[in-house]
Amino acid sequence: GSIILIPFVFPQLSLSLPFFWLLIFALIFGILATFLHFQGIKRVKAQEAGILGYAEPLFGTTYAFLIFSEIPTKFSLIGGVLIGVAVYLASVTDAEG
Repeated sequence: GSIILIPFVFPQLSLSLPFFWLLIFALIFGILATFLHFQGIKRVKAQEAGILGYAEPLFGTTYAFLIFSEIPTKFSLIGGVLIGVAVYLASVTDAEG
């Protein structure tokens, strides 16, 4: 994703401060996050990875509320409840057999 943004900082390509932050952003959120994601997938079963994947929007909304004080919309709350119920039912079904 950061390669697409390079033309916007191309005049300042001499490792100026904006380019430095773009590089840090690419390393942390692009490379490190992807590496950690795939390392986590290696360590859990496919069913658990799928359940966690479905729960990501729920976690994202919760973190946005806690960290950025964003108030979720009515539809976000309804979707979160539906995702939470689905994750719960999938984990209960998985535990039973």
